[in-house]
Amino acid sequence: GFSTCYWCHVMAKDSFNDQDLSDLLNSSYISIKVDRERRPIVDSYFKSALEIFKSEAGWPINVILTPDGRILWIDSYIDKKKLSKVLSGIAARWKHKPQMIELMAKQIESQLSLARKGIFGSNLHTVGPNDTKENHWPIASTNTRWKKLIPSLLAAARNTISNDEQQDGPRFYRTHEISGLLDQYQRTNDPELLIFIQKDLDAVLTSPSYDSINGGFHRYSVTKDWSEPHFEKMLYTQANMIRILAKIYSLTGQDRYLFAMQQTIAMGEEFLANTWGYSSAISAYSNGNEGAYYQYHDLSVDSETTAKHRQNTRLSDDNTLHDQLPLVDFSYNNHNKLISLRLADSDWRKSKEFTFLSRLRNDKKPPNIDDKVIVSWNSAYAIALLDAFDATGDREYLLLSKKILDRLWQYSKIDNQLYRTIFNGRASVKAQLGDYAWFAFALYRISAYQEHDNKFQSPRDITETFLSKGTWVLDRLITEFSTQLLNTSPSDSDAWNQSVYNHDQDLSSPKSIVFEAMMSGYRFTHNESYKDIADHLKEEQINNSSNLQTNYSFVSMMDNETNSVHLKRSFFANGNGHIEATVVNGVAKFSFRLKKGWHIYANQTKNDRIIKTEINMLPPLGEVTIVYPKPVMRKLAFMENPEALYEDRFEVTIANLPDSVRIHTININLQACTDKLCLAAEKITFNILDN
Repeated sequence: GFSTCYWCHVMAKDSFNDQDLSDLLNSSYISIKVDRERRPIVDSYFKSALEIFKSEAGWPINVILTPDGRILWIDSYIDKKKLSKVLSGIAARWKHKPQMIELMAKQIESQLSLARKGIFGSNLHTVGPNDTKENHWPIASTNTRWKKLIPSLLAAARNTISNDEQQDGPRFYRTHEISGLLDQYQRTNDPELLIFIQKDLDAVLTSPSYDSINGGFHRYSVTKDWSEPHFEKMLYTQANMIRILAKIYSLTGQDRYLFAMQQTIAMGEEFLANTWGYSSAISAYSNGNEGAYYQYHDLSVDSETTAKHRQNTRLSDDNTLHDQLPLVDFSYNNHNKLISLRLADSDWRKSKEFTFLSRLRNDKKPPNIDDKVIVSWNSAYAIALLDAFDATGDREYLLLSKKILDRLWQYSKIDNQLYRTIFNGRASVKAQLGDYAWFAFALYRISAYQEHDNKFQSPRDITETFLSKGTWVLDRLITEFSTQLLNTSPSDSDAWNQSVYNHDQDLSSPKSIVFEAMMSGYRFTHNESYKDIADHLKEEQINNSSNLQTNYSFVSMMDNETNSVHLKRSFFANGNGHIEATVVNGVAKFSFRLKKGWHIYANQTKNDRIIKTEINMLPPLGEVTIVYPKPVMRKLAFMENPEALYEDRFEVTIANLPDSVRIHTININLQACTDKLCLAAEKITFNILDN
């Protein structure tokens, strides 16, 4: 189980703290308690077994094993009476008829093996030791296959969300699917798609599943309408939702998404930030009950506590409804005693009602916090903060991201080994594939800001740059996991092992993040081995396409690889160049930065053999005015005559953008060079909103 799981606490209190049951366990069993968050592979193994036998799975997971580790019995929460009966029965059989236990274990093992092959093994493509590149699809062909497949997968993602609305709970946030659909909206500017996405997201924001008082999202809802949240707040949930809010705010400019994002980040600082990073979760259990911290049991006008805070906030008690205080910005559910936000773009945090409800909550004891720091979750949260910085330009988010990654590097890396968890400054449990991949991806991502932001201090020692750290982590990933990653060993053909790496769960699937990290590493370092692994994963996934609906994050990443569109910021020239886009009152400004020694050919060049910098709009608009900067004339080592170039920092502006167009699609064609070499020409596409 895990420390913030409500039913785990209930079972611990009712069963494992019972003296008679404890005596039974101690006399006949060796009891092992596993934190699923520290041991995700162990958790995935038993969770999949529980799903096979019970058709669903949740925590706690209780398992009885033979001495050699085979499953004899597995279940989720059960009461003390049933658990005692099971424990007594199996202990008696083990003592008097051990051969029956052996037979049970063999039968269960056989059932699991067949089921896992059926669930996880269909169309699984494995690469054998005799395979060569000649046996595989050419990469160009693989990319073509992806382009043909992606539209149907996008449609499937939309159907998945629609089906969630119709089915009974529980209901989880479909962040991987929503992110991919938002990217699709950037490319198509399809208003119906945006309406569909906003309907789903607004339903969450106006429900108790979003905590509109402290900020942050509860882990999931028991009901399909988000009205009955399961009250844990997980760090990974906040990371996923911050990224969605940052993206949709950048696309729409609608303030409610900005306010929710800001409030969620503020919640993380208040409740989750600690000395070594960010804590993994806030418990569902508070004041002796699930969700008690979030419930308002007495909002009646005559309540003594309510009266005190009403007077302090000068909240009127006129126009009461059913003896409750009037709420304009918030809704109150008398059934579950929960507050939810009404849909409004005004900042609810500035209202008297918000102050009043906050003071009522502050009278309560807050829930417990699981203080362990998990590398993959913290890395994902650091990336979310970078997305928030891109969306808002608020440098505080950039600095918070840097602080997280600095602390992870300081505390999780010991003697050339990366560890998964940090608790009270002590690292433990060797890092898993997802930890390496998320950490490397985050380090590469922030390295671009380190290189292009003068206020973002770069270390003098080149070995301490975020780029060098990301490369160390990625190289260690390959050393530790190359066999599992490339699936070249016969033992790795076990379908379940691969399913763990190929399925989106709390975060994007490990292999999708490995792909992202490898591509980032290749762009920044030009290390061909990184690209080879990324190409292998690209082919492996397309050959296992029947399972891609459970690995949608990989689909979304491939969509961006084959048809990338940017919102406010883009890097080019393998990380050596940076563009930041803003649009205000019909004027678009593109601010370029290039590292020392790099340049791009100017728009004013007269040399037909090179790619000049050129900006164009889709669709073409005749009235706009594009202003390019004055170039510098410089002779390059491989040219006979001086050439017109842009270098260092410069701006290109587009004036007179039409009011009738909501999102402007702008292509930038350029070619970057140094004095010794030229890279391939690039086309960078921006979809930007006029603020």
